[in-house]
Amino acid sequence: NLFIFQTPSAVDKIKKLLKDKPEHVGVKVGVRTRGCNGLSYTLEYTKTKGDSDEEVVQDGECLFVLIYLKQ
Repeated sequence: NLFIFQTPSAVDKIKKLLKDKPEHVGVKVGVRTRGCNGLSYTLEYTKTKGDSDEEVVQDGECLFVLIYLKQ
């Protein structure tokens, strides 16, 4: 199981970001390989939940977590 906790200010920020994008259902957080320095996080709006995404709902806001690394 995947445990992710969003702070109240993070939930508020996601609500504000999605308010102007009614066609999107949430945001996706992922990890991407970044050159030779290692990894970086990604944050993207999404219109759908992917089959391999883990869904986290907190205070009515959706956060989809990509389980794999992006190249």
